[in-house]
Amino acid sequence: MNDICKFIKKYSCRIIIFLCIIIILMSVFNKGQEHFQISENDTTPVVVMFHANWCGHCKELMPEWMKFEKAYHGKKGINVVKIESDEDKSLVKLHGVNGYPTIKYCPRGVYNTDGTVDFNGSRNLPGLADFYNKYAKNEEHFTSVHEDDEDDEDGEYGEDNEDGEYGEDAPGVDELFTL
Repeated sequence: MNDICKFIKKYSCRIIIFLCIIIILMSVFNKGQEHFQISENDTTPVVVMFHANWCGHCKELMPEWMKFEKAYHGKKGINVVKIESDEDKSLVKLHGVNGYPTIKYCPRGVYNTDGTVDFNGSRNLPGLADFYNKYAKNEEHFTSVHEDDEDDEDGEYGEDNEDGEYGEDAPGVDELFTL
């Protein structure tokens, strides 16, 4: 026991530095590996890659996918996620995945297979970007702001007149932007 205490006293600075280096290296290698949580009620359009950690094609695609995910996730209202086959077998089954990697566009969220489109392009960043942009241009998944104004159901601000302007009860600019 005495030898251990002497060793720790003698090398404590080196041990702390070594542990700090290990922590830094772990954080660098895990950068961008945050797991994006998807709820079953989420209907946000998504480009999803189903992959398996043991799959050689998946390992080959992963660096390109990580660049793609970093560049496009959340842009234009579409999320970009990856799902490991062993982590969520129910989604793998729902989408009928029987080979890896499988990439799909799910316009109504990953838990809804209506309108799902399979990716058949090049497995590189330009191919993935083309697939993404093809569906990002399709605005059917974006909700319209001009549909029924639910905030004004009781007519608080009056009816629109022919010119598309609100009635005289509408708040003025000064009222809207006061601190």
